[in-house]
Amino acid sequence: DAWMHGGGTTWTTGVYDVKQNLIFWGTGNPGPWAGAVRPGDNLNTISTLAFDPDTGAIKMHYQYVPHDLWDYDNITTPMLIDVKRDGKTLPGIFSTHKQGYAYLLNRTNMQFVYAEPFMSVTFDKGIDPTTGHPIPDPAKDPSNGLVDVCPSFLGGTNYMPLSYDAATGYAYVTGNEWCETIKGLP
Repeated sequence: DAWMHGGGTTWTTGVYDVKQNLIFWGTGNPGPWAGAVRPGDNLNTISTLAFDPDTGAIKMHYQYVPHDLWDYDNITTPMLIDVKRDGKTLPGIFSTHKQGYAYLLNRTNMQFVYAEPFMSVTFDKGIDPTTGHPIPDPAKDPSNGLVDVCPSFLGGTNYMPLSYDAATGYAYVTGNEWCETIKGLP
């Protein structure tokens, strides 16, 4: 019955896109923390949600870590940036996350564009190039026993805000090069 009592929180503020009249907001990890008691993807946790500010309805979403097992909240406020790709301007959502990846999504449809690690990442086998989701590594599942993973639950980044220089196209993030040994308990 964990699905009836769990959920995900928000940790930082969202951003408003005046052109689309949408608010983009990041969400935290699913609860309860132990993944074995909450099957499924735990939709809309560790996600960016696009809300209609007039009705509160969720219009779009993107989930970064389905069925999170490591406490990798999406707690950095996303940035709305326009990115030049293939000679065109892409309206993007750029964000960095506790799981050690920097993501770019298309903010008109929340489609995955790319993800790149900005620190040591060992909890997965990499990023699926189509979905942008971490490729699970059963050897790093804390439900199966003691595992060593990077980054730690404190994150590749945490509450530290991002910055972006539109003139150079560089984004800047404060990162934590922390790893941990964890085990999921009932």
